[in-house]
Amino acid sequence: MIKIYINKIIFFIIINISFMQVIPNYEHKEWEILVNNDIWIGWTDYKKFDWVRSKITLNNSIDDVLSVLDDHKNYQNTFEKIIKCEVNSDNYVYIVVDLPFPFANRDYVVVYKDFFDKDHFVYQYYSQEHEDFPLQNDNIRLPNAAGEWRLIPINDNTTKVIYTWNGEFLGDFPDWALTKAWSTQGQYLLNSIKEELQKRY
Repeated sequence: MIKIYINKIIFFIIINISFMQVIPNYEHKEWEILVNNDIWIGWTDYKKFDWVRSKITLNNSIDDVLSVLDDHKNYQNTFEKIIKCEVNSDNYVYIVVDLPFPFANRDYVVVYKDFFDKDHFVYQYYSQEHEDFPLQNDNIRLPNAAGEWRLIPINDNTTKVIYTWNGEFLGDFPDWALTKAWSTQGQYLLNSIKEELQKRY
């Protein structure tokens, strides 16, 4: 029992260190802008990975937005490109993302952590393997999957949403298509959340 408890403590320490070190912080300024309208999208080379950031302001409270982000079991309905989303008893989340032909689907296993950074609500995830979700031959596993949803209150009914994620695709995805894929992905994700909020509220 003591050994299990110590292992859990070590695991959470490792997770906390990973969250703090990997994802570009809120103040990071070196972004190459890809989209700049109602939705802002940019990318940066940070600690040997390509990271993408997207921003939108929504006419909803933080609680409204979080109700969508935290509803993992409904992700397949909220995000049409997510073809599978499963949560096990340890709260690991397994996600499979559909990519267009001829590319293989991508999948990843992550754990989530949330906390407040002043008045910002931060909802982060980081890749961690679990025996419940072995690699499937038809998919390409993303072992470095990580990201952050940062929710910033403008007022009680308006929230600025900033989503930062590791833009790595791996496999045979061509480098020349990355910026277009990131732009499409960022707009699709934020618009999907906006549409889901309109349905719910």
